[in-house]
Amino acid sequence: MSRRSAAGSPAPLSLVKRRRRQSHGHKVSLEKIVGLTCVTSNGLSVSSETGCVTYPAGCVAVLHLPNANGRQLHILNTTKKPISAVCLSPDGKYLAIGEYGHQPSVQVWNVAGSPSHVSELKAHKYGVQCMAFSPSMKYLVSVGYQHDMHIHVWNWKSGHRVATNKITSKVYGLSFSEDGKYFVTAGNRRVRFWTMLPSGREENHTAPLKGRSAVLGDLQDNCFVAVECGRGSISSYTYVLTRTGVLCKFGHDRSLDQFVNVQARPGRSLSLCESYIICGCGEGVVRLFDPCTLDYLLTVPLPHPLGVDVALPLNPSQQNEGEKYPDTVATALDFNHKRLSVVYSDHSHYVWDVGNLRQIRKTHSSLHHSACIWDLCLYPSPPEGGVLPPSTLVTCSTDNTARFWSMDTPGLARQASSLVRNVYSKELKRVIYTSSDLSSLSDASKYPGDASAVADMQRGVRCAKFHPRGHQLALGDRAGNIRVYELQFMDVVFQVEAHDSEVLCIEYSPLSDGLQFMCSASRDRLIHVFTAGEHYQHVQTIDDHSASITALRFTVRGDLQLLSCGADKSIMFRTLQKSPGPEFQRTSHIACKSSIYDMDIDVVGKHMVTAGQDRLLRVYQLSSGKQKAVIKASTGDEGSLIKVAMDPSGLYVACSSSDKTVSLFDFYSGECLAKLYGHSGTYLLFFSFFTLSPTPPSLSV
Repeated sequence: MSRRSAAGSPAPLSLVKRRRRQSHGHKVSLEKIVGLTCVTSNGLSVSSETGCVTYPAGCVAVLHLPNANGRQLHILNTTKKPISAVCLSPDGKYLAIGEYGHQPSVQVWNVAGSPSHVSELKAHKYGVQCMAFSPSMKYLVSVGYQHDMHIHVWNWKSGHRVATNKITSKVYGLSFSEDGKYFVTAGNRRVRFWTMLPSGREENHTAPLKGRSAVLGDLQDNCFVAVECGRGSISSYTYVLTRTGVLCKFGHDRSLDQFVNVQARPGRSLSLCESYIICGCGEGVVRLFDPCTLDYLLTVPLPHPLGVDVALPLNPSQQNEGEKYPDTVATALDFNHKRLSVVYSDHSHYVWDVGNLRQIRKTHSSLHHSACIWDLCLYPSPPEGGVLPPSTLVTCSTDNTARFWSMDTPGLARQASSLVRNVYSKELKRVIYTSSDLSSLSDASKYPGDASAVADMQRGVRCAKFHPRGHQLALGDRAGNIRVYELQFMDVVFQVEAHDSEVLCIEYSPLSDGLQFMCSASRDRLIHVFTAGEHYQHVQTIDDHSASITALRFTVRGDLQLLSCGADKSIMFRTLQKSPGPEFQRTSHIACKSSIYDMDIDVVGKHMVTAGQDRLLRVYQLSSGKQKAVIKASTGDEGSLIKVAMDPSGLYVACSSSDKTVSLFDFYSGECLAKLYGHSGTYLLFFSFFTLSPTPPSLSV
């Protein structure tokens, strides 16, 4: 294949070779993650020694440092399995990561300085529900999912399993006593005190773990969702929260001493220090109680309401009648720095300063998608100057929203009039809500990978595309509707029920002096063509595909051409005929050997790259339609290529696969430059930013 520069003129061979040498000397490193996958209280942990907050994001454990201006550090799970639980050691130097899926394990990492893997603990079969380090940090306790039915005590440095036993009911949380002589588990209709083995008896064999149930009295039919053992002056007490919102206090003899109704349900999480107990409940309620008397102290300010307009200068603690708030999912207290981290059911994360209980203030917050992300679109560089900053990107999700993110410097972000700073998130600038149904904004999962929480197949925004002039955004949803928004004020300028099934792709034609077109394609095998000028009008419906149409692209080779590919193993070429009326007529097609899921065209419009079911990237010459090269994108026999994209320089091509990886290739040689992982599903629950750097950044807390 001939080599051309981004401007279209032939690039000198020496320049191309020099670019290759420079790119091959770099490594791809994970720069930032926007989003999280914490759905239980076991997915959030904090170290009071270092102030580090950790939570899972797919197959990555994110270490968030509020005292370092929100800087992120990352640990990619080497087994590429999704993370269900995280736990930091008392001194903050070690991180335990619990997995879920087939044959999960507990991974222990040293996060003091450069990250290093310490041990891998294998015994669970389905997933790790919760974990806890002993106060001496010699032992680590892990509890499996309900169908796993095992609890294990590990000497995690040696990898030896010290003690084990079966559990007969689901466990939601566990906590070690301050002296480390016992730990407590809380679950369905049961609170159980487990006795640790005397030191020195665990070296040669795995002993049976012994435990005794607490005396529950009238609360025996409750589900206990969180547990915390007291510290300092309250070390003889154990505190448990029920799903119905009852806070219980147990004495050293395992008897129920006292309980109080927190007046909020459902109960979800529990944190404490010597001064107060923190109960996280539904509707964003977080309440503080006195640990000795269980007297009510105060309520933490509510987070943002569901459906909030982040562009409005509102106080996040202001409550209006009729507003709904996300449930509290997890709380973690840094008692040394007096910071309370809270994760809510819409996947938002808040950090509250609780040093002065009379004036609790928010120090950090971030809002994310609460369901899978279907599409991502970068803002173009329009010739007249754009409405949005050049670094803006938009994502659309099953939660019925399209969200605008800006990752550039604050100075550049302020240059755009339609994106302003807000009190909710530094990265999130605007949100488009395509439905008034607020239930889609909260994650209903009861545990990571919960199949029962899958959203309605007709819900969500499926694809997005910016107008080349940068003043409009088109969205296609899973019900077949197309909406076009004017970006200055986010008004809907065009809306149509175009398809009978979900809209899989939307594409605008390049800027020209002639007609401007917008095309949409769907699972219903139809392509609709609209004019994209001042008014959107239907021009043509194309129905020559026999299966779902997965991608559309425009190219200009003399005349305007429309390309489409689909699951019927074909690529169609159509040319615009301007008379007697504008109409795209099929001129040729390519018959492929497998279904095509995506395609992209290089910046000079000479080559087309397709990604499909056969795990191959195929390069075609647009002028002749002949196949010029094949890049083997996967060495295994599983998975399919889902998306493909060419970079603006024309030197690289990236593709994502259903095996949850993203691969980066040299477009000319076909060499695989990097293989990226971290996502826990084919479609994204969060999105990541990777950067080319000479050396990966150090990971130190």
